Amino acid sequence: MSQRCLSLTGSRNIAAQLHCEVEQQDRKRMMEDWRRAHRAWRRRHALRIAGHAARVQAHLRRFSHRVIARPPSRATMGRPRAVRCVELGVQFRTLSEAAMFVHRGPSNIAYAAQRGTRCGNYHWELFDPSLGRERDMAG
Repeated sequence: MSQRCLSLTGSRNIAAQLHCEVEQQDRKRMMEDWRRAHRAWRRRHALRIAGHAARVQAHLRRFSHRVIARPPSRATMGRPRAVRCVELGVQFRTLSEAAMFVHRGPSNIAYAAQRGTRCGNYHWELFDPSLGRERDMAG
């Protein structure tokens, strides 16, 4: 209610009071229209977000676990070391397999396992398949 309408509530000017009532009804109608439009926008927005999430999920299902098997380009310098991704729980027979999985170099995986940092958005630990548990970097 505007200041003018508040000052006219006690007056005898009926036309002015009617004008204030019409103004209030117009304001209510305008707010209802705005609320209705806002609710419609929120529904469209939620549908758009859900559609995007579905597209991302489909893309991840299709492409995220693809491992490109390439023959090694050079001889390995030592014996193969098994490694495990902590977040996914996936075990790899060699550092090279894990590196191909995250599209990084084997030395990056070894460094992450040794220092406890991430490589390719995952934490890594050396894994001894015969023991079924992690091992230290030297072993």
